Amino acid sequence: MPKIRQNPLTDEWSVIAPKRASRPEEYAMRPFSSHMSHLDNCPLCIGGEAWNDRLSGIASQHFFVIPNKYPAFVETPRMEQRESGLFNEIGSFGEHQVIVASDPADALNLLSSRKLLDLLIILRDRVVAYQDQQSISAVLPFYNHGQESGASIAHPHAQFVASLLIPPLLEREINVSSHYFSHHNRCLLCDLTTYQMKHPNRLINANNQAAAFTAFAPRFPFEVLITLLKHHSSINQVTNDEMSDLASVMHHVLQKFNNKLNNPSFNWYIHT
Repeated sequence: MPKIRQNPLTDEWSVIAPKRASRPEEYAMRPFSSHMSHLDNCPLCIGGEAWNDRLSGIASQHFFVIPNKYPAFVETPRMEQRESGLFNEIGSFGEHQVIVASDPADALNLLSSRKLLDLLIILRDRVVAYQDQQSISAVLPFYNHGQESGASIAHPHAQFVASLLIPPLLEREINVSSHYFSHHNRCLLCDLTTYQMKHPNRLINANNQAAAFTAFAPRFPFEVLITLLKHHSSINQVTNDEMSDLASVMHHVLQKFNNKLNNPSFNWYIHT
């Protein structure tokens, strides 16, 4: 049973998921390739083990959704436990799903804008499905591309987590944005986007409704921020038309990564 434990020295929370130690390490058996047509004994390929567990009603032409076999978050009652007043632990309540590419050749860096749109719409709809649950504090769609990113299965897939725990980086962004709004009565991300559109030295690509920028103070090499030009408080407010422009900009960035950096491993996630 996964749990969330608090570090008594820093107050930070960490997810402890023992079952994830049993998940397959496919990359230990074969080198990663972004040009795959079939993977032998792959649990995520059509007809494989995971295919039979797919969730009904939320598949698309290019992707299907399954429960994570080795979840970090599970649908169990929240339970709190204290040991000597020093060690706090709660049940890792939430949901952990996998959005699987139907075609194993559809690696993220090779997806067309149309297929990226398909993926974004599914991720948005997963957010909508959990937005009104009071026990859920945060949702985090993400994609680990390549072995060095932390991916353990070569078959292309994104993940979706809904949790009572707000990730530390997302919590800091919320706090900083709230502080900025209280002093300026404006959205921090909107102001950053507007400024960078007017001073485009860090602009990578833009269209009518979306843009991508290199980070002003990157936490790691080649960090990129992709954002919509119109203010939205959550991805559940984003229209399919806006999603299409977002997918187009994202496709441009991924092609840059693929062609200029020779298909590097990377992490992509949506903060909403």
